[in-house]
This record gives sequence, structure tokens and C-alpha cells, in this order.
Amino acid sequence: MGLDLNINQIQELKLSTELISAITLLEYNTDELNSYLSKESENNIMIDYSPTSKDFKNTDSKKGYSKNFSSDELESFENYIAKDLLLVDYLFEQLTALDLSKKELNIGYFIIENIDDDGYLRMTIDEISDCLKINKKDVEKILNIIKQFEPRGVASANLRDCLLAQVDNSDEKLVVLIEDYLEDIAKNKLDIISKSLNITIEEVQSKIKIIKSLNPIPSSGYLTDNTSTEYISPDFFVDVKDERVILSFKDGFNPDLSVNNYYKDLMSENIDDSTKKYLDNKFNSASFLINAINQRNNTIKIVIGEIIDFQKEFFVKNDPLKIMTLKDIADLTDYSESTISRVTKNKYLQCEKGIYPLNYFFQSGLKSNNNNISKDYISKEILDIINNENKKKPLSDQKIADILNNKGIDIKRRTVAKYRTEMNILSTSLRKDFNG
Repeated sequence: MGLDLNINQIQELKLSTELISAITLLEYNTDELNSYLSKESENNIMIDYSPTSKDFKNTDSKKGYSKNFSSDELESFENYIAKDLLLVDYLFEQLTALDLSKKELNIGYFIIENIDDDGYLRMTIDEISDCLKINKKDVEKILNIIKQFEPRGVASANLRDCLLAQVDNSDEKLVVLIEDYLEDIAKNKLDIISKSLNITIEEVQSKIKIIKSLNPIPSSGYLTDNTSTEYISPDFFVDVKDERVILSFKDGFNPDLSVNNYYKDLMSENIDDSTKKYLDNKFNSASFLINAINQRNNTIKIVIGEIIDFQKEFFVKNDPLKIMTLKDIADLTDYSESTISRVTKNKYLQCEKGIYPLNYFFQSGLKSNNNNISKDYISKEILDIINNENKKKPLSDQKIADILNNKGIDIKRRTVAKYRTEMNILSTSLRKDFNG
């Protein structure tokens, strides 16, 4: 056994803290970026920071980039968040407004505290009675009171009770439908229901329409202990004028960030070594951060511009999205696919059609006779076929696949079923119309 000394050349990539920070900045949306910068400015006296955007010049006239949107110009986010009120607090408010004894209030508090996140009470009257060591009739009395609270259906034991709490009891047929025929309704067995209740198919459909308008989840629209207020805050805005796509950025996309002049000037004065070293470190960190933010913004601007240009017909002509991959945009921008992925992570775009996550614009596809076509195109073809089918004899997934195959689109039945389900379109049997 001997000892040998060998020299090997090994190539390694070591990521500095600064490089890791620069990569992470790409993933931040505008709100996350400004939250991060706010903390950095608190920890670094060299950083002067304001979330208000500086002017951001856009150079690509082909894509028609324009001004930043100010916060005043943004659409209200009230449509994208739940009511800022805990369900339990709302129920407590209604309970305490009643003229109840202390004992009755305690029963009510216990019941409300045991209502789950969907608004249902899974405990039985017997279980509540045992827990509180009180008479079942006392529990039943307070529970019936709470069941009259808003939102209607709250504290129900199951779906049937929840729906029954929301309808007029004088409509006997409607009550029977909810009590005994929910499974048949789910399976679209309207003919069976019609014969059993001795009413016409039209009457059955009319009552089912009422049932579908009811709220199966009483807590919807209210916060619960396990939910939080979630905002969908677009970072990019697309307008179309004369077939020209105009891209705008959310206020704060390019925050006002600079080096503090006072402390910068102090570095050139006669100060002790420890203070100078401290200021040098803070200055270098601030300078790096400012350069990293500028690089981040330019990278995002280029990537978003190419995505919008690639899918221009979607915005201008309402065409289906084209097949587009991370590699397509990487090739157009000379950035890596991982960079493209980071840029598009957790960011939203708003246009006339609605608000979309950027990942939505990356489309897979299938082969056709002429070329590859996107999933978005195929989904719209399926939707068009179903919209024009004979509702008394709706098409099966296999028949839809056959129609698409005849159009030169190579697709299997299970793929049709998958895309149909993703669009929340009912199955063949549930789409059948029994009128006539």
C-alpha cells in the first residue's frame, strides 16, 4: 500500500450570497419586492427607499410599452378578497344582540365555537349536552335560534339541512326534492323524479334551478380561523389600441431606490477605521442591491414583452393561445429556461379578458395534420362542439374525440374528458336536456 499525490482539476460553481439574492429578486412580484426593500432599508443606513415608482423608460416600440400604472388607477381589489369579517365574530354579534340569559349565551358561544370552517356544526345535540352537562332541550332551543342567523344554513348538520334552511317550507315539492332526491338530481335522473313526484320535467328543472342557486357552504364569503385574506394583485396590465398591444407596469415595479448622500459623503471625511469599514460594507451592499434591482426589472421587462408579443393574437384578435414553452422564450431572450421560470413565478397579468397568472400563457399542445396546436385551442374546440350539440342527445367524450380527429387533431377520449373536466363542463348524462 503506497501513498500517491495527485492533482485533479475540478470545475465547480459556487454561488455567492449576492448572486443568490439577485436570483431570488427575479421571483418576487411587485408587492413582495417592496416588502423586501422596506426591510433592507431598515437594516442599511445607506439605502434611501420609496415604494413609489420612478419613471421607467421602455425601449421596445414593437410592443408599445407605456407608463406605469399608479395605485389610484388600479381596479379595486374588493372583488378578489373575502369579506374582512370572521364568521365566528359575525355569529357572536348576532347572538349577543338577543335577550338571552347567561346560561343561554354560554350554550350559544359553545355551539358557535364548534362550527367548522365550512359553516357546519358536526357535533350532535347529545354530544353538546354531555359536554356542557345540561338538558338537551336547552341545547336544541339555542341551536334552532342560531340556525336562523345569517348566513342562512349556518350550524346545519349536513347539506340537506343547510339547503332546507334556505328555502320556503310552503313549497312542499321543493322540500321533498331536497330531502329525498339530491342524489338523483346529481345524476340528472329527472325522469325518475318526475314520475315519483307526479310533476312535469319542466317543473323538476324549475325547482332544481332554485336548489342550484342556494349556498351549500354557509361560510363562503366570510373568513374563518384557517383562512386568510388573499389579494390577487396584477403586476402587468395589457391594453389594445388599434391592434397595438400596450404593456404597463404596476406602481412600485421600479421603486425609488438610491444611496443616501449624507452617509456617502461621510465616508470621505476623517472618521475612525471601524466606522469607515461599517460604512464601506453598507455602501457596497446598497450599490449591489440597486444594480440587482435594475437588472431584475430589465430582465422582467424583456421576458414579459416577448411573452406578450408571442401571444399577441390572444390579446388583439381573441385567438386561442399558441403553443409556447419556456424554451421558446429562452431562445428569444437569450436567458436560461430557469430564469424565464423565475420571472413568471407568482406574477399576474390583467387584460380585457381578465386576470391571468403568467404561467397560463405557456401552453402545451397536440399534433394535428398541419402543425402543433395548443391546449387552449383544443379546449375552445371542445367547448364549441358541446355548445352546438343536440342537448337531448349530448355527445360522448369519444364522439367529441372522433370529431376532433376528423379535423386532423390527434386526441384521445381520456384527453377530451380531462380538458372538459378542467372547464367544469358536465359529463354526457348530466348535460342531457329532458324537455320535449
